[in-house]
Amino acid sequence: MKRFTILALSASAVMAQVPATAAPAPVAAPAPVAYAPVAITTTAEEAPLAPISGVLLQGHPGAPTGVEDVLLVPSANAGQKAVAFQWSGANDAQAYVLWKNYFAAAQHTGAAAATDAQTIASFGLMSPSWGAGISLAYSELYTEPTTTTPNTTTYQTLSQAKVFGSVDLGGKDLYGSLQWVKPSANAVTEINSSTTSTFPRTDSVMLTVGLRKYPAAGVEGFAWNATAQLGYDYDRQTAGTNDETVWHANLVGQAGYVLITDGIEFLPGVDALVYYANGVANPDYSLTFGASPYAAIILPLVEHWTLKGGARYYVEQSVTDSRVGKPSDLNDQALITSTTGNVGLRYSRNRWAMEAQIGNGLLTHGPYFISGGAGTGDLFGSLALTVNLK
Repeated sequence: MKRFTILALSASAVMAQVPATAAPAPVAAPAPVAYAPVAITTTAEEAPLAPISGVLLQGHPGAPTGVEDVLLVPSANAGQKAVAFQWSGANDAQAYVLWKNYFAAAQHTGAAAATDAQTIASFGLMSPSWGAGISLAYSELYTEPTTTTPNTTTYQTLSQAKVFGSVDLGGKDLYGSLQWVKPSANAVTEINSSTTSTFPRTDSVMLTVGLRKYPAAGVEGFAWNATAQLGYDYDRQTAGTNDETVWHANLVGQAGYVLITDGIEFLPGVDALVYYANGVANPDYSLTFGASPYAAIILPLVEHWTLKGGARYYVEQSVTDSRVGKPSDLNDQALITSTTGNVGLRYSRNRWAMEAQIGNGLLTHGPYFISGGAGTGDLFGSLALTVNLK
């Protein structure tokens, strides 16, 4: 709670005998008062935040981070002893274990349109000064017809590998990763005796470097995060066609402020994006500028209960050359999306906590959600349990 100290200035003067014509001495103005940062105290046994929090708070760079932050900046999570599990609908789930200087995580994503089911296993080391880890992803469905067996074969295949790490720079976090991805939707190998593929396959390599700064938990202040990515895609085409290569670069900047009033945290911010791609492909090149202002809130309700939520707006301007080579065929397009938002609840009691994100169906369909109307979806978009093992 903000507390402002009102200083009462009082003075008394002992007047000596002076001539009646003497003017009174001028009184100096009081010096401005420097207020200390506003902080909210937390208990050492408080349960960690689940990944749901990041979604509810729109990814604000100054928002309290959940256990999933260990996969981005391991060094910022050193010393924790916690476990977390989160279900996000259908077959999507993730689990985390943090134990002092070690961490492990598993994330499973169910099959969707043009995407096979995928499981990612991550593990690594962390200390207050540095941290590092590795992630390996496996696609659960991979079909390969052969000349001898007309039926398809289903098995596991490696579809992603990433090494990542971070360094504490004293008030700032420097983080980065090197990632190789083979989209499972393009998974194809030998088909006949000439070992030529009937479908294209894409291999992507992405280098990411980022730097972030944010105030301590419960303290007001500015927060920012800057990320630069450089990627290379190599597309193996069908027999008789040329392979394609694409270079692309992403620049993402986030800026926000943490404002605390009467225990309520307001989190306004804006994200900015620049994306560029160029190569022997269709489109020949693409340049995109995007901006997304947003706001989020952390609102304590009653004892143990907290409401979280936020909304954002996105606008984009892109220029694309849809013709390979010369001459160019430019397409200039503007995109403005409607406002999107979400809301959720957290119940915490000492070392454990439950978090839930309310499904968008309840927000958009209102009372029809109860009757199970078409398209209403699940009541909860995500459910999570976190436990502090200290």
